[in-house]
Amino acid sequence: MISFLRGPHRLQWCFRLIVMLLTVSWAGAYPTSLNVIPTAEVLESGQMRLELEQEGFPSLTSSRAHSLILFQMGLGRSWEVGIDFYDVRRSQEPFLNAKFQIQRQVRRQPSLAVGVLNVGRRGTPAFYAAMSQRVGSGGIHLGAMKRAGRGDWLLGAEYPVGPRLWLLSDWTSERDGWITLGVYGEWASGFGVTVAYGRPNRSSGSHLLLVNLLWVWSW
Repeated sequence: MISFLRGPHRLQWCFRLIVMLLTVSWAGAYPTSLNVIPTAEVLESGQMRLELEQEGFPSLTSSRAHSLILFQMGLGRSWEVGIDFYDVRRSQEPFLNAKFQIQRQVRRQPSLAVGVLNVGRRGTPAFYAAMSQRVGSGGIHLGAMKRAGRGDWLLGAEYPVGPRLWLLSDWTSERDGWITLGVYGEWASGFGVTVAYGRPNRSSGSHLLLVNLLWVWSW
């Protein structure tokens, strides 16, 4: 897969592959991550998710802004795998990720998962463990991540404020991380948008503004 995507037109081929996989069986689903952190939730078997995201620091149109393409697929009952392009305006290098759900939530027992992000030729893999618990209509998410010998904590929550609208908030303890507040809404089954703001953990850090469009469908 990686060697196939190293050619000069690898991004175009990736888009063609995704288009070939599209079917008319669309499925509404809440994202398996929050604004910036992963959760212990996974896509259902056969579900796929395509996200187009713009990140600004804080301007979405400045030279520092990043344009991301993120693709995820649910495999079996417990696996979610994906391929990401983190900054398509400057590089088309792919990064792989995978998540294994150890346990699904059963009553008061939370969902548990482990995963890895940022796997690529020039990437530094980030390993994480996450726990998710439904609380009433909302949910809370806890986790820990280790990257380049450094460990960080993850914390997040979401709460529905309408039939198709959720408030999202999350935080990472890393020095260059953020505490974020966002809104996720579905305007049609399988189509959603997130808008979020992130305040940096350190006073000299960059503020974050992100807009994320997603499509979820079933194979």
